[in-house]
Amino acid sequence: MKVVKKVYNNNVVLVINEKGHEEIIMGKGIGFNLRAKETFDEAKLSIDKTFVVEDEQSINNLPDILNSGCLKIL
Repeated sequence: MKVVKKVYNNNVVLVINEKGHEEIIMGKGIGFNLRAKETFDEAKLSIDKTFVVEDEQSINNLPDILNSGCLKIL
């Protein structure tokens, strides 16, 4: 079971996984009726994509990557 940390919109949700790491999950309507600190069953949602930061070094480098301008923001 994962715990909702923040619902960005009906299609994107920030969650905490079983290991305590943050994940961003995307899928059509997955954020509908979810609230922060609520647990949910992944099997009941249609998750299309999952983004996970796997190590601490990547987390620490994230601000540098975002500020470098190499990512194009739409």
